[in-house]
Amino acid sequence: MEKNGLEVLIPMLLEQTSIPRIRLSSIEPTDVTDKLIEELSKSTRICNHFHIPVQSCSNKILELMKRKYTIEEYIDRINTIRKYIKNVTITTDIMIGFPNETEEDFEQSIYYCKKIGFDKLHIFPYSDRYGTVASKMQNKLSSEVIRERKKRLIELDKELHKKSFDKALGTIKEVIVEEINNRDDICKGTSKDYFKVEFYSTKAMKNDILNLKIIDYDLEKFVLKGQII
Repeated sequence: MEKNGLEVLIPMLLEQTSIPRIRLSSIEPTDVTDKLIEELSKSTRICNHFHIPVQSCSNKILELMKRKYTIEEYIDRINTIRKYIKNVTITTDIMIGFPNETEEDFEQSIYYCKKIGFDKLHIFPYSDRYGTVASKMQNKLSSEVIRERKKRLIELDKELHKKSFDKALGTIKEVIVEEINNRDDICKGTSKDYFKVEFYSTKAMKNDILNLKIIDYDLEKFVLKGQII
């Protein structure tokens, strides 16, 4: 069986570079093969965060979008990742208001987003693009319905964030320093599992990779608070 590109690229990157941290920014569910998961699990240099767009959790809408997977197949991929990669963070894209999306379809997305337990949702309201198949579809939703559903998903995203933040309290996270405020010595960075973290330090420098104990969080700013150990 022919390997997909990532199955070839990941081993090459690990073998031919010494990059301390490698993050895959976005992967299609159909590219998340067992072999790729095996390769990703072999090295601690691979960040334990994956952004895997689901777009919708309704099989009817996925078919209309011409996505090449079902929600059951998507969940299987997420479960396999979690089986082989410890403390992994999963984020996703989800579109609301695609033509023909009923309240039942939307409720399925709410249900499965909770069941999967995403750490963050990137929410995109549907908008027409001239010349696309979707733009020619019937049964388009009103802007009012789309706004209301977006609001509900934003609330769900906050709920999912809080669960992730609560779970993070007391843990140790590896953070790369990205910003330093010299006025108050508050530093900001991104953890290996893709959380924004701020902490106090008079010695940290940009691009340092530090281990921080998570002691608090600010849900409104979506940031964890840590201290150097």
